[in-house]
Parts: sequence; structure tokens; C-alpha cells
Amino acid sequence: MRRDFLERVPLEGQDVFFRRFVAKHGIWRYGVDPVELASLLASYGWRAIDAPEPAELARRYIAPTGRTLVCLPIERSVYAERI
Repeated sequence: MRRDFLERVPLEGQDVFFRRFVAKHGIWRYGVDPVELASLLASYGWRAIDAPEPAELARRYIAPTGRTLVCLPIERSVYAERI
């Protein structure tokens, strides 16, 4: 989850998700700034192998299924290895 989203920096079209999953239910509590990802992982002894943008995630993993879903700009996924 992107930290700026959780800190209520406006992301276009994401107000519904913020109200439901952060403000109302507190489901998402921790987020990372994508720029700081490498240093965060390194502090725990990990390094990122791949951290694709949401559009790339959709192209790789959703499109081949034939489903008409998208990855939201707030969604992040990281493949990392222990160093």
C-alpha cells in the first residue's frame, strides 16, 4: 500500500477506497513510499528483485486470465530476496 494514500494525500478516484478501508475500518494501516522501498528492504536484509507498477501487474497477471480487472494505483507488489 502506498504511504501517501494512507496519509490522505489525494489520489484521483480513490476516495471511496480511503473512506472504506482506512477511515472507516482501519484495514490498511501501513504503507511504503515506492521511492523508499529499497532502503526499507535493505534495513531488514532484503533486496527487491522486481517491483512492477500497477499497470504492469495487470498486464502480466490479470490480462492473461481474460478478466476485465485493473490494479489500482495504490496497489503495490514486490518480489524480494534475502541477502
